[in-house]
Amino acid sequence: MKHLLYSLVGILLLAGCKEDKYNVIVPMSDIYLSAPQDGTTIDLNDLSTDGYNFSWDKSLEKGAKLILCATRDFKNPVKVDAGKSTSFTMSVLAADQYFSRLGIKAGQEALLYWTVKETGNTTAAASDVRTIHVKRMSTKLLLPEDMTEIALAEDKPETAVQFEWDTEG
Repeated sequence: MKHLLYSLVGILLLAGCKEDKYNVIVPMSDIYLSAPQDGTTIDLNDLSTDGYNFSWDKSLEKGAKLILCATRDFKNPVKVDAGKSTSFTMSVLAADQYFSRLGIKAGQEALLYWTVKETGNTTAAASDVRTIHVKRMSTKLLLPEDMTEIALAEDKPETAVQFEWDTEG
């Protein structure tokens, strides 16, 4: 009798269950990229270029964030304030610093992903994502010599340390 009672309760519970449906709304950034084209190569050793232009389809009232990342899922990205216009020009030195923050070593090449999102809404899904192949600046350190001892003393603040490097080496 107990089994029959438990079976009936089980059937009633199963019959009473209904399928729950949830609507999940994923906010999109609604920003489409113009330049650089997908797969463009950026070589920071090219001395004929002063900067690299990134552009998109609409100006953003709150401002834009250019987002660069070494992975397609945009974990640990570098976010660059890109102003309120529809384009942003990144200098070669700034690009080298941003690429360094993404873990690319001097002289190395990597594939990066980039997109643009509105400031304050960087968690929205990107409507458009592109790739760029980048090569960081190759540098050769000149001064100080390797393993040179340098003593910095507070009683001699005028002591200068000179650092030199060759970007073509």
